[in-house]
Amino acid sequence: MAITREQIKAANKRGSAAIARGPVARAARYDARRALIVISLEGSCEFSFPTALAEGLTDAPRSKLKK
Repeated sequence: MAITREQIKAANKRGSAAIARGPVARAARYDARRALIVISLEGSCEFSFPTALAEGLTDAPRSKLKK
């Protein structure tokens, strides 16, 4: 199944709209020392939150969070 030029144009348009709506995540990591999930955003900002506030991560072992 080949991707058409129209599909590429539409995808680029959706991507541009998503970027215009707000911050875009560049990376995510687990900070074991502070027990936080840290999300790095475009523009050198970071957003972090405790694993206890994330559904499904409250009891997750550190080895799973590091991946």
